[in-house]
Amino acid sequence: MISGDSLFEVILSLAEKYPRLKQYLIDEQNGKLCTFISIYLNGKDVRFLGNEKTPISENDILSIIPAISGG
Repeated sequence: MISGDSLFEVILSLAEKYPRLKQYLIDEQNGKLCTFISIYLNGKDVRFLGNEKTPISENDILSIIPAISGG
């Protein structure tokens, strides 16, 4: 089970349970969320909700989407 009261706590818990994900979720240089992923909480972009400090409840749905670019 992944737990935490804030988005960042949940991401840390996820990275602890699945260590290979950490490099894709947390920037090693500054210890914050990587900028090349988009995270949605119940369909809303967390950048507009409080980013890493966004509170999370047990029944919330968290979506982690890698950025895609091309030309």
